[in-house]
Amino acid sequence: MREFQNDPNFALISEVSGSQPPREDKLHMLIAATLVLAMIGFATAGVMPLLTAALLCVAGMLLTHCMSLSNAGSAISVSVVLTIALSFGLSKGQDHRRGRTA
Repeated sequence: MREFQNDPNFALISEVSGSQPPREDKLHMLIAATLVLAMIGFATAGVMPLLTAALLCVAGMLLTHCMSLSNAGSAISVSVVLTIALSFGLSKGQDHRRGRTA
C-alpha cells in the first residue's frame, strides 16, 4: 500500500484526514433505513412534498442519534445549495422577461 500512496490513481486506498470508520451498529442502520424508506414512500405516495419528507427524515436521524449534528452540517455543500437556489431565481427572471407567468 505504501508504494501507491502518492499515486493519484489509487486515491481510494489512501487514508483521508479527519475521516472515521463507518459505524457497524445494526440498530442505527435499521432505523436509518426505515427513515429513508418512509421518506421515499411518503414523497412517492404524495402524502407530503419531498422537501418536507427529507427534513423529517433528517430530524429523525438526529433524534435517534443515527447521525450527529456535525456530520449533518458537514454533509451540506453551501456552494451547491446556493447554486440551486440562485438558479430558481434566474429561471423566474427569465420567465418574467419572456412574458410568462406561473
